[in-house]
Amino acid sequence: MRNLLCCLVLGVLFTACHKDGPYKGGDKDLVVPLDFNWKTLERQDLKLNKPSSVYLVKNGEELLIGDGLETGEYTFTTGIKGGELKVKPSAMAYSIARAPGDEVPNGHRMIYYPGEGYWASMMVEDVFPWLGDLDMNDVVFNFRLGYETISDNNNGKEVKSLTIWIKPVAMGGAAYKQVGLALNFVNKSMKHLAVNKVSGQVFMENEMFTLNKKGNEEGEEYIVPLIGNLYSCFGKEGGILNTERNLLRFDAEEVVIKIEFSQKPKLTEIQLEPDNAGNMMDLFVTFGTRGKEVHVKGRPATAKMDPELLHHSNNRNFSSPENWVWALILDTPLKYPQESEAIYKAYPDFEKWVNGEAGFETQDEWSFNYNSDLVY
Repeated sequence: MRNLLCCLVLGVLFTACHKDGPYKGGDKDLVVPLDFNWKTLERQDLKLNKPSSVYLVKNGEELLIGDGLETGEYTFTTGIKGGELKVKPSAMAYSIARAPGDEVPNGHRMIYYPGEGYWASMMVEDVFPWLGDLDMNDVVFNFRLGYETISDNNNGKEVKSLTIWIKPVAMGGAAYKQVGLALNFVNKSMKHLAVNKVSGQVFMENEMFTLNKKGNEEGEEYIVPLIGNLYSCFGKEGGILNTERNLLRFDAEEVVIKIEFSQKPKLTEIQLEPDNAGNMMDLFVTFGTRGKEVHVKGRPATAKMDPELLHHSNNRNFSSPENWVWALILDTPLKYPQESEAIYKAYPDFEKWVNGEAGFETQDEWSFNYNSDLVY
């Protein structure tokens, strides 16, 4: 009777996508090489000798990733082999001498990821530290980053403000009614980073996060909660949303959050890909309670992560002993898998990517071919 009761409880908790118990190993159709790093992003450095705008040429399109930039050195985040950088003269950029922090006439000096008017995507599994069904649709949201830059004294770039556009797309897990989203400025060697003000945070009344007056998480100067509950963006209180074709589709409101800095970090220090010292900006999702975090592989947990949960993560790096992961960031949104359809079945060339086959190193290469019956 006791065993039956335990099974019933677990069934309720993990109805949406939990099909395995704690790790048994080797029980998945696709075996991921243990040395596969799951990297989807890279950094591209560029020195501008005159005022310019910068475009990423990708699949015949030109994505604006640097708008009205002054001379100096810049770092851009792109997908792996995400495209070539193209520089065009900019009438909106000015290289005249002025005090750091002065406004630029007629425009902003902006860096975008993945590009102005374009979306990147984050796909998340919710059953950490269990493996789940690997459909990667328990949380799907699109996002864009915009860095307003100013010059420092060494011709490098500092960030005056960071704007984050977020568009929730799907919630394929039913185990949790509260699913939060936050970012962590991972500080390994930053000398200057202090948040002055955060505007646009939403649905914070559910107590997933506690904010201080500036908008940081209380007691955590480098953590900025963004959305207290992603379900609330859909006007819902839980359930499976937008992962089953036979169910009604729900649209979510777009959220725009701006972070202004009083002590300005360097542009290289707060991008999604870490710099050489390990400084970076890390997006993460929380499920049910503040202590249950899910990050991209290799990103550190915050001090508020439940240590018992983190103990189950392989080398504490958010990958399983089988080298599966719970989160992916992609520089272009996918047709994500339908409910309970593993991503490597929806995308047959996914296996070639994780096995390092030539011609399948990039998202565009492995996601071009998909099974239309298995994606939403």
